[in-house]
Amino acid sequence: MKRNLTYSLVATALCLMAGAAQAQVQTATNTLNVTGRITQTACSITADPVSMGDVPISNYESSTTGSAIYWKNFNITLSGCQMSTLSSASLSFTGTTLGGDSTTLALTQTTGVAQGFGVKMWGTDSTHGNNAYVNFTGSNSYNYNLASGKNTFQFTANYVKVGSTPKPGTANATATVTLKYA
Repeated sequence: MKRNLTYSLVATALCLMAGAAQAQVQTATNTLNVTGRITQTACSITADPVSMGDVPISNYESSTTGSAIYWKNFNITLSGCQMSTLSSASLSFTGTTLGGDSTTLALTQTTGVAQGFGVKMWGTDSTHGNNAYVNFTGSNSYNYNLASGKNTFQFTANYVKVGSTPKPGTANATATVTLKYA
């Protein structure tokens, strides 16, 4: 009887396996598409405000540039993107110039404006270089040294005397800074 039970169990198992072997396996396929883009985050720049403070007109009695103690450093900071992904980044400046000199920014003409003065700026950053005066026609570029990883570009501003009869007053000026990058 034990033997019959064993034979029955083995026979049942063989029948089940044979039935499973005869069952046809079906498959279905589909294509999974992954789409999207890896994009560059837009770069931006921020210019520090340049507060020149009160500069005595007597500072310009014997010099057109005045004393260096009144010169002010400021930074233009590149941000919003990864510098390591850029192949180039440069700044250019535009503004109203004075007396045909593209490197002298005119003071904003308002009531009480100082007379006989303008503003000069130049790059003073040892990493990015360029100690030349800023040209306010937009035609010159001031390149970031991207390999340095430094995202600030230092400049210096100062008032310059441009006339023979200077008069004190408000001495504000405005320029537009443009960032070009790839």
